[in-house]
Formats: sequence, C-alpha cells, structure tokens
Amino acid sequence: MTTKIDGTLDVLSMMDVLEHMPFPKETIIKASEVIRSGGVFIISLPDLACSSWREMDAAKTNPYWMEMEHHHNFTRQRLITLLQENGFDVVGYAIPYRYKVQMEVYAIRNDT
Repeated sequence: MTTKIDGTLDVLSMMDVLEHMPFPKETIIKASEVIRSGGVFIISLPDLACSSWREMDAAKTNPYWMEMEHHHNFTRQRLITLLQENGFDVVGYAIPYRYKVQMEVYAIRNDT
C-alpha cells in the first residue's frame, strides 16, 4: 500500500541528497507536491561553479569527478532555476563548512 502525501510538509531537507538522485528535476517536482504552500525546502550539495571547484579542477585534484554515486553536479544558478521553474521562491543561500565546495539553498513553496 502506498501512502500519498499532498502538500502537508512544513519543511523538507535534502542535505547532500539531490546530487545522488538520477532524476533531480522529478525529485524537485515531487517536493513541490508534498510541501505545503509557504513550506520550506532546504537543499545542500556541491557547487560546480564556485572558485574552490575550479581550483581543484585546475590542480586535477577534484574528488567529486570520481564519486560515482554523484549522478549530477549543479551550479547555484542551475539549482535556483530548477527550483523557480517548479514552484519555489529562493529566499536564502549559505556556504556551509561540512564539505569542500558546498552550498545550501533555502526555498519557500509558492502558491503557483
């Protein structure tokens, strides 16, 4: 039996998850279905466009290219665009210190 959740979550956190999903757009679409209007969506993952990423690439020491479980790498702009296209308003951005080149994006589910 499958239980369907429709717009009932206040907060959904995907810390270091989305880059592991084979179909990240579909994951964001599903998040928009289960988060209530005004609810918060938090995503943390590596930022392909940050200067640290470019430095590791230049030195040929970027470990993210070797992580086979990472299906996708995102720039901040690409992630923000995907969120906006699927019912979210981005309201915050942070650089955490858990891993190198990380970003955290905070979005609110809008009414559209």
